Amino acid sequence: MQQLDLSNISKAVILTIGYELLQGRVINTNASFIARKLYLLGINVKAMLVVGDDLRDIVEALRLSVSSFDADMIITTGGLGPTPDDRTLEAIATFAGLELEVNPEALKDIEAKYRSKGVPLTEERLKMAMLPQGSIPLPNPVGIAPGVYLALTRPKVIIIALPGVPQEMEAIFEKYIEPQLRKSRRLILAEGHIRLRTMESEIAGFIKQVSKSYPSTYIKSHPEGKELGKPVVKIYISAYSQDASSAEKLCTEVLRKFIDYAHERSIDIAEVQECRSAT
Repeated sequence: MQQLDLSNISKAVILTIGYELLQGRVINTNASFIARKLYLLGINVKAMLVVGDDLRDIVEALRLSVSSFDADMIITTGGLGPTPDDRTLEAIATFAGLELEVNPEALKDIEAKYRSKGVPLTEERLKMAMLPQGSIPLPNPVGIAPGVYLALTRPKVIIIALPGVPQEMEAIFEKYIEPQLRKSRRLILAEGHIRLRTMESEIAGFIKQVSKSYPSTYIKSHPEGKELGKPVVKIYISAYSQDASSAEKLCTEVLRKFIDYAHERSIDIAEVQECRSAT
């Protein structure tokens, strides 16, 4: 397989495709899986978009990913199968101004999988080997339809199309995409949290103050108890830096601010998770 160039990726959009998502029949676990992976790799997920199996909607979502969110990379899931409503690759080709063509590598892989089970290659099955010109197929370790890598110059964006079946999507992402992103990543993430027995509204002002003092960190509160009752608020802290040591140091410095704040005001600390880097 050809080498994938995933260097200089800093902004991504996740585009999940399928009416089953819009109808609430399927929970969108694909988006959360990819978002968490990218977050830990120091890539800023600018947006998560969900559209149905409509060609125009998919094309418009791709355009929006570039024009409104300035994405370096778009990762799509869903719509790579053999049925008429699987139109993701057609939409990508339309967006890029390319033709669909039979990819020899994809065809060889798909044909071998069906042949091993004594199943003929029909027109519908051949459809899964029809990729946009210039694509690199990403073999599917647990299914049939390959993923697709396509690097465009106009607009300058990398599009990665993955299957909608979670096990297949995860297998392709972890085998081909994640290692390349990890190899070329420029920032290391460290994160920790503290859980305080206080009202979120009580600590909101201090969160604002600390966030202003540490603009390169991300601080987010999540209320877990009742504001007027038995309040508990969990405060997440994340920091990026060029190396793990610097990221952990910055994250810890912010975490200490909240520990000191709690001690000064006799706020009960329910839990502290020390800052650790995601390596």
